[in-house]
Amino acid sequence: MVLTSLASKPGYSITTYGISSKNDWHASSVTPNSHGGQDYVLYHNNCPIGNVSLVLPGVHNVLNSLAVIATVALLVSDQKKLNATISSVAYHLSTFTEVRAALQAARQLFPYQALWIVFQPHTFSRLAALMKDFATAFVDADHLIITEVYASREMNGCSCDGRELASSIRGPSCEYIPKMEDVIEKLVYEISSDINQEIVVLTLGAGDITTLGPELLKRLREKL
Repeated sequence: MVLTSLASKPGYSITTYGISSKNDWHASSVTPNSHGGQDYVLYHNNCPIGNVSLVLPGVHNVLNSLAVIATVALLVSDQKKLNATISSVAYHLSTFTEVRAALQAARQLFPYQALWIVFQPHTFSRLAALMKDFATAFVDADHLIITEVYASREMNGCSCDGRELASSIRGPSCEYIPKMEDVIEKLVYEISSDINQEIVVLTLGAGDITTLGPELLKRLREKL
């Protein structure tokens, strides 16, 4: 990818990034990893720089990480510090979760409402790898419900589960409700018990949690 809109303007330099080796920054040997994300070898001007490990799947996240690295590299004036800076960025990318960013955005949009989060962990291996990060990622929530892990055909070889995550959460009040049906009943009860309260429900996860919102809305319409 390239910022072509700036190509004709004086005083600008163009840096490209992508999967192809024709780019200034590119990713090679992209392979899935045990965390549910992907690993790749980072190249700059066709020279290998190091290995990058992501916890998020999809080519778009590889491109996003390349954009971050390329941007940070442009901001480092001391080339001697470049490798150390890239190593630092690669480390943070390996531990990055989108949970905190999503909650910060939700809190900005709804500063005065009660923010309830329903979180469905995605795969046991990813939960094990990010347990410490998840423990402090929900500080902007008022209440957190954690469901059972959406395994996606993965066996639990990590001896970790949603209950363990719930016990490690620091910040909001938290409870472990494994079954989606029970989560819906809990939310219907809480929301309908006081129709004057304002509760924003945000669902986070990659499994059947996507069905929760429509079903919750349907039940509330029937009840209210």
